[in-house]
Amino acid sequence: MTPAHDPLAALRDIHLPPPISWWPPAPGWWLLSGGVIVAALLLWWWRSRRRQQGAAQQGAPLTRGEVVRLALAELDQLSAAGDPSARAQALSALLRRVVLQLADREAQVAGLTGEAWLAWLDGQWDRDDFSAGDGRLLIEAPYRPVAEADVAALQPLVRDWIARWQACHE
Repeated sequence: MTPAHDPLAALRDIHLPPPISWWPPAPGWWLLSGGVIVAALLLWWWRSRRRQQGAAQQGAPLTRGEVVRLALAELDQLSAAGDPSARAQALSALLRRVVLQLADREAQVAGLTGEAWLAWLDGQWDRDDFSAGDGRLLIEAPYRPVAEADVAALQPLVRDWIARWQACHE
């Protein structure tokens, strides 16, 4: 056979596909990069929020007026609570928090319990409503059934004590 009549000579060489481009990336790379961006944004948001909370905790303490205002607002919310025993315990905890916020550092009130706690509360004004009156419910509530009427008498007493505390210590 002559080269002019060779049928294989008319064939063209193998056609290779074009090289794979780096752009656009495959869908998996899009998902991975989106996940990394979302994770970075969440980490940034979480750290800035923790920093703000830390700054708020280290910020200026509440003024006496703010503590009293917040305590009275919480006292109003407690008046709507249903269980009298739980409400009496919440009133005791509220009084304790107010005293710890407003008392002088020298007044060792954090460790006071029972009769000593009631005597300290009575010592802040010229009445004995805590140690001899309705205020006894603060230490008796966890150990006996509490009637709705008892708590109803305790709430105005706590309100008066907080208002008196504010008036005497301004």
